[in-house]
Amino acid sequence: MLYLLVNIYEDENAFFAPGRSWTPAERPMRRSVEGQVNLTVKQVSQFEAVLGSKGRSGYQFGAWEAVYGPVGEDGYPRPLWDKRTGKIDREVASYMREHGYDLRAFVLFVSSWFLFLFLESYIYLRTSRRKRPIRAVTQRSNMAAR
Repeated sequence: MLYLLVNIYEDENAFFAPGRSWTPAERPMRRSVEGQVNLTVKQVSQFEAVLGSKGRSGYQFGAWEAVYGPVGEDGYPRPLWDKRTGKIDREVASYMREHGYDLRAFVLFVSSWFLFLFLESYIYLRTSRRKRPIRAVTQRSNMAAR
């Protein structure tokens, strides 16, 4: 799941894009309208660390960790990544996946189910034998009755 531009399940570090060992590229978090990087993930993580320790910054990453992340032994949310180094904690990432952060599977299931219901009630078939449109489900049930 992408957490901004960070794949928290496959990437090793939240601050730097993978595959660039000799010149690490910092991940952008926010860009200007011209496309220039205003803030990086590293800068925002360090900003949050200054605002408050143990997820008490009240800023974006701390809020997500508090809502979807596990509680540490000290009673505070466990960080998804180290705010100084960017190293991603795989246990926290898998916990977040299992407890509602990763909405990909849920959204895919719900959207496909609602799409099916929507299409099932609004798609009509025209056949050469009939002049009026009929529902696909009705046509199948009529053919089975013959």
